[in-house]
Amino acid sequence: MGQITELIQSLKAEHAIIWIEHIPHALRAVADEILVLNFGKNVLMGTPAEVMASRVMRVSPWVDP
Repeated sequence: MGQITELIQSLKAEHAIIWIEHIPHALRAVADEILVLNFGKNVLMGTPAEVMASRVMRVSPWVDP
């Protein structure tokens, strides 16, 4: 596990963390829940597994496969 991932894991026990990321796969290891926005609109919300498995993520032009 990377240093940033370890840091986030240690902090999230006592803190709420908002992480803005353009590479959603980076959140898989640390997020309990992911909210996907497109131009400020909520298009998807769920666990990392739910979000990554969603058709929205598979066909989205802003997500690398």
